[in-house]
Amino acid sequence: MQSSKTEDPCADFGAIQRNAVIWFIACIAIGIFICVKCANIDSWMYHSNAETLDYSAYRENRLATFTLPSEATDKRTAQSIASVTRRLKKDN
Repeated sequence: MQSSKTEDPCADFGAIQRNAVIWFIACIAIGIFICVKCANIDSWMYHSNAETLDYSAYRENRLATFTLPSEATDKRTAQSIASVTRRLKKDN
């Protein structure tokens, strides 16, 4: 005889369904983290005018096509010790 109660074997909440829920929650959490991180980057770029490089120094370094690019030199370092001492004595 057949029983009048039929059961669906796929309707059970087992280990596979629990793993699916864990994966779903993990994907939602990762998505929220990525959205917050991208919003922070966007806010930082908006407030800093998206200047991540010193473009004036970058252009100066690229003006000479046949030389190696170098950092902009500080004019204070191209002096002699005597001139620096004189300048410091004059300031005091």
